[in-house]
Amino acid sequence: MMIPAIIVDDNRINIKFLSNLILTYCPEISIVETATNVEDGIKALVLHKPQLLFLDIEIHSQTGFDILNLFEDASIQVIFITAHEKYAIKAIQYEVVDYVLKPIKIEDLLAAVKRCKVRLQSLQEPRQKYHTAQDIQQVLSIHHKESIELIRYNEIIFIQSFNNHTEIFTNQGKKIVTKRALKEINSTLPSTLFIRVHNSYIINIMHVSKYIRTKNGTLLMSSGIEIPISSSKKKEVMDYFNF
Repeated sequence: MMIPAIIVDDNRINIKFLSNLILTYCPEISIVETATNVEDGIKALVLHKPQLLFLDIEIHSQTGFDILNLFEDASIQVIFITAHEKYAIKAIQYEVVDYVLKPIKIEDLLAAVKRCKVRLQSLQEPRQKYHTAQDIQQVLSIHHKESIELIRYNEIIFIQSFNNHTEIFTNQGKKIVTKRALKEINSTLPSTLFIRVHNSYIINIMHVSKYIRTKNGTLLMSSGIEIPISSSKKKEVMDYFNF
């Protein structure tokens, strides 16, 4: 499957460098157009309706966020390519695929593209593939004594097994406690979005901000929490993220 993409960067040298990297290492991506300013970037998006946007943040006197504010399309996956770390928190709020720093490292680019493909696959999978009502609704249902709480998949940052209960942490700062076992919850979640990285943790791949090199590795989540990877899960996680 070819993925049509657009690059927006105010530096033509950066555009050419990224285009060459994509041509060499990401043959499944087709660059359909490039732009060096916000206005032309929006025109390109309207004209081509790509699946992927490689977006610089500081674009002359404007920013990549101006494009995202003016052209809202949840089906377009966004990878920020920038020399500035200071916008990372804001980028998370826009639910972008990844935040790749310049100078671009091949492994960072490949990991970002892999996450993009996972998202696109999740969006394109036919609804009948899902086996349960909660899969179709894209929510996790948690039964309480007097109610059933519905938690959207994209709001879940990670899930932790703790003593005799399970805790679900969301991007709204909530912690939902349930008696359901982690193993049981894991069996209901789509593998395109969630991976069990430890006997005690399931993470949402869309909320992973950084891989930290320790003995077995840890994952920095969008909430700032570091999740450990167990030795038994390390190879699976490394292969999944193409680390």
